[in-house]
Amino acid sequence: MEVNKILLDSLSYPFSDNKKYFKLLILFLTSFLVIPGIMACGYLVRIIKYTTHGKSERPDFNDWKELLKDGLKLLGLGIIFAVVFYGLLWIINLLLNIYPVFNDTSILIIKVVYTILVNSLFIMSLAHMAHEGRFVAGFDFKKIIGLIAKTGWVKYLALITIFTIFAELLSQIIVIGAYLPIFTGIWRIISYLVLSLLVFTYLFTYESRFTGLIYPKNTAVTS
Repeated sequence: MEVNKILLDSLSYPFSDNKKYFKLLILFLTSFLVIPGIMACGYLVRIIKYTTHGKSERPDFNDWKELLKDGLKLLGLGIIFAVVFYGLLWIINLLLNIYPVFNDTSILIIKVVYTILVNSLFIMSLAHMAHEGRFVAGFDFKKIIGLIAKTGWVKYLALITIFTIFAELLSQIIVIGAYLPIFTGIWRIISYLVLSLLVFTYLFTYESRFTGLIYPKNTAVTS
């Protein structure tokens, strides 16, 4: 699929079923109870899985046990990647301080490149885990790197860059909303929370659809 089609599909996908959009929003709203939050994560994995298997419709909210299992897989994968990411970043900072051969600009470039590479690996790992339905599939790095190579490293990194830019732009809506003097007092807090829920539900759905669409389709089973 071409870059513009992937982007347009991902951006329009959250509106493909408003009822399911608000069901997901309710799960995020009640995520302070923990279980609904895990289920919401599981639903995002289900969106990715549906997409990698060539399905265009929004998945149902059935089989709550599976949603919980998939949600725990997503959280587990994210935690492990985060620990490794920040652990290696700490080592990089330590080495740069011990051997100060780089200027500030070079250090910034090194950190940016490192962050992009880790994020790129995580996104394809998540897509592969969702597609295979197995937690360990998210750590089959030989297969995952092969999938990225099949997409093409230049195209893949370009997609991730565009994906990140749009995600940042969407998240800025919340920041802007915090400064809009539409309401005051308690209503301002409530309106900000509602706006945050609406935007984040859209953002996570967009990201999940995008993650599924960049998975090489000749490895997916269409239905």
